[in-house]
Amino acid sequence: MTQRLKPRSPIEGSAYRLAHTLPRTLYDALNRFTSSRPLKEVLGETFIDAVEAVKDAELNAYQEVISSWEREHLLLNV
Repeated sequence: MTQRLKPRSPIEGSAYRLAHTLPRTLYDALNRFTSSRPLKEVLGETFIDAVEAVKDAELNAYQEVISSWEREHLLLNV
């Protein structure tokens, strides 16, 4: 809102031909969040740093767990 950006024209037809503009992984999303200067100005560096620390710890804890899908499809088929 502060940058007064205008929305793009609506996409007609399939959007699959267009490049991805949203992050594809949680790590990419967290990286974009922490490196956003406008967000740091609005929310403050302390808040951004706190969210980054919490989400990074959550992502690392998640990566250490073997999911039910991995157990079913990977471990049992080795």
